[in-house]
Amino acid sequence: MVDILIIDDDPDFRRFVAHTLSAVGHQISEAKAGIDGVAAFHARHPELVITDIMLSGKVETIHELRRGAPDLKIVAVSGSIRPEFDLYIATTLGANAALKKSFSTLELLSVVAKLLPWQEQLAIPMAA
Repeated sequence: MVDILIIDDDPDFRRFVAHTLSAVGHQISEAKAGIDGVAAFHARHPELVITDIMLSGKVETIHELRRGAPDLKIVAVSGSIRPEFDLYIATTLGANAALKKSFSTLELLSVVAKLLPWQEQLAIPMAA
């Protein structure tokens, strides 16, 4: 089981990611904004953070997380009108992986498994 923090201002998106990852045994916490997410990170010290790159129009969240925890695994997500550019910026700022919204359950679980190879492999449900 891995402690994962989800930072996104869209409650439906957070719910989807939280449900998907908790269904395979991960412990989930959530934050709706970058400043809340950074505070939640420092309170819990999760092993993985999944964050929207554009929170309140800012991209600093990834940079702040990376500065405080160089070994933290970070997945950036974007659903903007220019997600490829945003995700490129996210990886430049220190994200380990990037996903364009709307990604599938299988894509999410695959990225998490690749970033956390030392964890016990969880059964990934097959898409219907």
